[in-house]
Amino acid sequence: MEKALRRFLAIALALIMSLGMCSVAFAASENFVKEINPKSFVPEGFIGIYTAEDLDNIRNNLSGKYILMNDIDLSPYDNWIPIGNRNEAFNGVFAGNGYSIKNIKINISGNTEIMSGLFGYIKNAIIFNLSIVSTEIKIVGSEDVYVGAIVGLSSGGTITNCISSGSITVSVSKKGNVGGIAGYSKTDIINCFSDVSVKVDCGTRLSYVGGVVGVTYNKISQSASQNSLSVNSNGNGAMIVVGGIAGGAFNEVINCFNISTVSAYSSSFATVGGIAGESYSITNCYNIGEISVKTEKEDLQYISVGGISGFTNFKLPSIDQPTEEKYNSYLTNCYYLNNLSQATSVSESLAMKNVASLTIDEMKNKNSFLGFDFEKIWSISEMGTPYIASEVSNIPETLELKTKENQSVFESPTLIVWKFSTNENVAVMDNMGNVEGFDEGTTAITFITSDGQFESCEISVTKTTFIKTIVEFFMQIVDFLFGWIFN
Repeated sequence: MEKALRRFLAIALALIMSLGMCSVAFAASENFVKEINPKSFVPEGFIGIYTAEDLDNIRNNLSGKYILMNDIDLSPYDNWIPIGNRNEAFNGVFAGNGYSIKNIKINISGNTEIMSGLFGYIKNAIIFNLSIVSTEIKIVGSEDVYVGAIVGLSSGGTITNCISSGSITVSVSKKGNVGGIAGYSKTDIINCFSDVSVKVDCGTRLSYVGGVVGVTYNKISQSASQNSLSVNSNGNGAMIVVGGIAGGAFNEVINCFNISTVSAYSSSFATVGGIAGESYSITNCYNIGEISVKTEKEDLQYISVGGISGFTNFKLPSIDQPTEEKYNSYLTNCYYLNNLSQATSVSESLAMKNVASLTIDEMKNKNSFLGFDFEKIWSISEMGTPYIASEVSNIPETLELKTKENQSVFESPTLIVWKFSTNENVAVMDNMGNVEGFDEGTTAITFITSDGQFESCEISVTKTTFIKTIVEFFMQIVDFLFGWIFN
């Protein structure tokens, strides 16, 4: 429910106000989540989730389509068992519908691989418009762990328009993958906001820790983190990679911001950044979170720190082509507070465009953010820093088509992540929201957009007769002639 989301965001605001960052956090908290129109009914083909027991029963049908119909409190569950594992992943659809799942408590200690969150493992699943509030996850593992408030390990699909709050505490002997939304992700993450406190004690291997996602190999966009990350590594030869948005970001990071504090201690190697610890391309992002790194190593070559990225992979396809256009990774339109001396530890000026350190006053001026789209994506309040605009597209309830005609239900191309037509012989929708009419009749198309809209449109298709086609052809000629003569 939208009211539930706003209540949560108000709590997040109050927390940041207590830290003396009111003007910065107000815009981020108040407007971050995209607008939601909650369904008061269960759409065709979906299963309504009304109780904690209903939620728990999802594990009995991992390919189902579910919609949350009210807030759910999991306090009665002393130790929630994550839904889905390596052998049986959740691969369905979960519509949060603007409601919250509260008080998830997870406490796991083990000597095998651990996947933890509301979901343990998802594969090609769609999760959207979901609020996770006051989660408390504690993990102690001697093998690899994957931990996030929403999902531990994800592959394919999308996580869209979700928010999380609470705490995650992990102690891992080997490899850790920990984030406020997801631990390890090969899933697109869009319009997500994390207010999760993350604390990780790492072991002897490489570990990734991020405010939104520990490590991602897919795109992350229009997302933010607001809380604190604390990572400690005493393992001999261990490496920690920590970032305000993602620890490791091995795909594009676009239109994101971080206001989480990031602190790291390592007895060996540490790579720490305001947006990502290690990254490929980062575009249209900013960081105002404080970063602190300590190490026992006297040689600073073991430490990589940046206001945007700790280490950026500015790779060239060929030594024979050392031109600006030949880099396959960039920092573009990225900004960070001037309390740090560099955007990234790697110096490649040709691969960085519009990258600058700003004062806090400059951070509150949209003219400082060259390249940011303040018409469609970003907004800014009078006394705050930029935030993701909450407006979504207007969608018609009905659409009339003729056979072989193609129309979009959106004013501009919009990515569709899931769709269903009750009669595909009449009309279908493509992945950009275009509807094509095939045969005379009516159908209802239900769809989910990449920004979390869950809508239906009634489609009416009529046949185009030969006479109508001829008349329309001559009308076009007449319109052209009139325009040519009188203009």
